[in-house]
Amino acid sequence: MGAEPEMMHVEAVDREGLRRRVKDPFYQNTTSILAMENDQVLGRIEYHFYGKN
Repeated sequence: MGAEPEMMHVEAVDREGLRRRVKDPFYQNTTSILAMENDQVLGRIEYHFYGKN
């Protein structure tokens, strides 16, 4: 969070942006879990898988 504090929170959820991101090949090895209640974000976990050939 110290390196990118502006990326650690949002004022509103961009649902269309999320849908586009899910389809983007760049994020194929990334999984995000977004916890929401009453249209409020409670938390988020994101993890990445890296491989080496």
